Amino acid sequence: MRSAVELSTKRGHEVQLHTHPVWVDPDRRLNMHQLPLDEQVAIIEQGKELLAQWSGTNPIAHRAGAYGLNEVTLQALRLTGLPVDCSMYYDHPNCMVN
Repeated sequence: MRSAVELSTKRGHEVQLHTHPVWVDPDRRLNMHQLPLDEQVAIIEQGKELLAQWSGTNPIAHRAGAYGLNEVTLQALRLTGLPVDCSMYYDHPNCMVN
């Protein structure tokens, strides 16, 4: 992931945060909406820190993997200072926000 982020930013692209909890820990559940607030916050903060290190800029947008967000995800984004979310996919079975 680091080399992909570094190469993308070197070529002038912005890289934003895309979360798949299972990528952080194979024993975790698949979707963000399956996690409590504290775990969602931890995943988002870890992702923000890595992207800032690798790209030199802080992300401002997020997408939950497989569109798997819920209201708790939106709360976690507010708490971690990410103002933009691109996870909502109307009528997708993983999207828990209507």
